[in-house]
Amino acid sequence: MDRYQAKLDQIPLDCETLDDTWTKAIARADIPYLDGPKTEDMGLKDRVIRLRCYFLGEDYQRHNDLLGYLARRDLFELTHPKYGIVKGRIETVAVHHDDRVATAEIDISFVAEATNGGGVVPLVEIDRRGAAEESFVDGQDEAMSQYADDVRAALGMEAEVVLAAELDPDLPVVDQIVGISRAARNYLKQVDAWTGDLAGTLSDVANPASSLLNAINYPNTLAGRVVGTIARTVERYVETLSGFRSAPFRFLSGLSLGLAALRSSAGFYDPAPLPGRTMPTFATPTRIAGAQRMAMETSLIMADDEQARQSARSSAAADSFDALGNYLAPEPAPEVMTDQELEQGLAVARTELQAAIDVARSVTTLKTQASQLKQQAATMKAGRARVVEVDLDNPMPLHLVCLRYGLPYNDAERLLVINDIPAPSRTGGTVKVYA
Repeated sequence: MDRYQAKLDQIPLDCETLDDTWTKAIARADIPYLDGPKTEDMGLKDRVIRLRCYFLGEDYQRHNDLLGYLARRDLFELTHPKYGIVKGRIETVAVHHDDRVATAEIDISFVAEATNGGGVVPLVEIDRRGAAEESFVDGQDEAMSQYADDVRAALGMEAEVVLAAELDPDLPVVDQIVGISRAARNYLKQVDAWTGDLAGTLSDVANPASSLLNAINYPNTLAGRVVGTIARTVERYVETLSGFRSAPFRFLSGLSLGLAALRSSAGFYDPAPLPGRTMPTFATPTRIAGAQRMAMETSLIMADDEQARQSARSSAAADSFDALGNYLAPEPAPEVMTDQELEQGLAVARTELQAAIDVARSVTTLKTQASQLKQQAATMKAGRARVVEVDLDNPMPLHLVCLRYGLPYNDAERLLVINDIPAPSRTGGTVKVYA
């Protein structure tokens, strides 16, 4: 082995390479009826460079300085005449020295730091569904706190008695709280009347067993009854519109119209309020509940759309022909949102969220949901393939259009989603393709 001059950070070394080993990270997937696993190269697992450094004669004392330096926990930079600059850490050190002849040998195992040598940027998978549902659940507590503040502003010191009372869910609120003023009793009558109306609204639509609201424990208090009733009513609106989920903009627009109608029934003013006070309306908690649900539904729709796009990409990458040359018909391309539908849906959700934030700035989960939607939309847009328009000089089958512009054969199904092509076997004119 040849000796050469190298550097560890700025320390010169007279050394030789004992060996340079690396290990691949190979993912194996066992598939029934196939002999052997499917494999995927995930890059290098580790790379270890073993060096032997020599300290002879006048340099002998310098090996003690190097040993002290190697004890550091920092990232080192190895300048190698063949490998160039390699960053990493010292894993093992073995010292052989003889004071009698002033000779020392130090063996170093240098583990290289990770690099993006393959040019592949790993994606951090975010549980969009979980994040959206968690923000919604957290928002219910804030919605109850916001409503309690509204009641305090209206009833003054009486509010603490009203808000602290443990209520029987089967009995009217006004019959369970005694010793309060006429204005407060009138307000509680309005609570009973309006929540009773909501409980009967769309009574033929049952909340599904998988409802997220089943996981929320609304307390048996005034705030719990009001906020819980509104949330369940909004969910019933969602259930009645579930048939339109395949058309996201129509679904979200319909939900927005339903929420507007619900808010219009929520405003009232007591004819005999306390002096200098105005009875609160249900418009604010209804506005908050609607925006929270709108944000969660929008996030779930986008998560479903991204999953559909991933399925379409996987289908396009599948083999088009078997070993005998027989055509393998791909799975039908799932419906996905266009960029226009995505922007329209986001506009509806942002309008609801902004209106709720304007009237309830203390409900921080509304801002969290708005931020989550913004990040989710940005991620979706960044991950989408760029679409360009091409002009075909002669009519040709859509599959050949794919091959002509470097797309997989099965991408024809995806092109049908973004084009209005009446006869795919004779595609002509201007066609949108993925760049």
